[in-house]
Amino acid sequence: MNINWHQNWYSIYEHLKLRIMKKIMFVLGISLVATATTFAQEEKKSKLPADRFIEKLDTNKDHKLSKEELKDHKRMAAKFEEIDTNNDNFISEDEVTSVLKKKRKMSAKHHREMAQKRHEKVRSTLSEIDTNNDKQISKAEAEKSNRKRLVENFDKIDTNNDGLITQEEMKAVRAKFKERELKKRKS
Repeated sequence: MNINWHQNWYSIYEHLKLRIMKKIMFVLGISLVATATTFAQEEKKSKLPADRFIEKLDTNKDHKLSKEELKDHKRMAAKFEEIDTNNDNFISEDEVTSVLKKKRKMSAKHHREMAQKRHEKVRSTLSEIDTNNDKQISKAEAEKSNRKRLVENFDKIDTNNDGLITQEEMKAVRAKFKERELKKRKS
């Protein structure tokens, strides 16, 4: 009889332990779902600039823009047909997002092209200044070139103070300039 009581007590203990574990798992599951839902909502709120753009102009709050709603936004109104890719006479969040992506790509391409032009201009300018074609610029060559900024900054550019500006020193100047330009663009 003693053994029976012990077995009974043990099965009751196991049963209670199982019920408590189920409750804990249930509470953890609910917490996980609530947290995931909260994060999903926050991500959706802060995710799309297109959504904020539409909210600002969407007077009837239907989450899309009509020609009427864009009448005061001349640039968008002028490109309405181009932006409305599905021809439903409304501009949706997806269509605005698509335009913004294209604009970003064009901007990046423009910056690359401008950097290439600057690089080519520097290269041609250096070959004009380097009259003896030794791929270095002496102080005399700089002064003859009538390049005021080059003459003023000659000693700053000539980091090893040998009286010559080498290609490496010019590359360092370009890198500093590029870094400064990137900082300006970010701020």
